[in-house]
Amino acid sequence: MPAVLLLPFSLTFGYARVGYILGVALTYLLPVALLSATAAYLTVQPKSKQTFSFVAFGIFAGLYAPYWTPTLLGFPDIVGLIPLVLAYIIIRSTGLGYR
Repeated sequence: MPAVLLLPFSLTFGYARVGYILGVALTYLLPVALLSATAAYLTVQPKSKQTFSFVAFGIFAGLYAPYWTPTLLGFPDIVGLIPLVLAYIIIRSTGLGYR
């Protein structure tokens, strides 16, 4: 199922490994890194509006080796983190964890 969203990359770059890895990185790794940065930002500074800390968390999440290792090996396993991080963000931002 996760490979269905990679079809435009296969049609654009052919069925080469580089196109597949690029598709996995852009389709799944980029959203996971941004969502992880948002989750870390909400965890550390839920009330402040500082852009610097969000950018720092984004850089850390983008360079996080456990995200890149399966991606560069061609595994779309990182897609499983999207619902987990979204659930954490929803729980953290709505205050369901305090009730």
